[in-house]
Amino acid sequence: GEIREAFSFGPALIIDGVVQEFDYKKKTSCGYPTPAQRLAFCQVDKLSYLIVATEGPEQDKNAGLSIPELTELLVAKGVKHAYNLDGGNSTTILLGGRRINAPESDNRAVGDIIYFATLRSE
Repeated sequence: GEIREAFSFGPALIIDGVVQEFDYKKKTSCGYPTPAQRLAFCQVDKLSYLIVATEGPEQDKNAGLSIPELTELLVAKGVKHAYNLDGGNSTTILLGGRRINAPESDNRAVGDIIYFATLRSE
């Protein structure tokens, strides 16, 4: 068959409400144990999503979450599925054309986005 849409990101943090085990020694690109600026894409319920962005050492030397700390936060939010996305200076959230997280940070060119829109009947 033809692949119409494919997504690649991670690691998966929570699947079907179960926290996923992650052997960060095999893949260290997400900085698993290091406090960092993080971004997670989550599903709370059918057609109900949550994007979680945290500040990091780029904004405040005492800020940042490790992957286990981020996962703990997401469990507390009751998410059913959660995936880690690229963090650090790639973490950018726009709302209405304005950056709403870490507005003092430099923008970094990133080729991937997750875009939410609402269809309104007129």
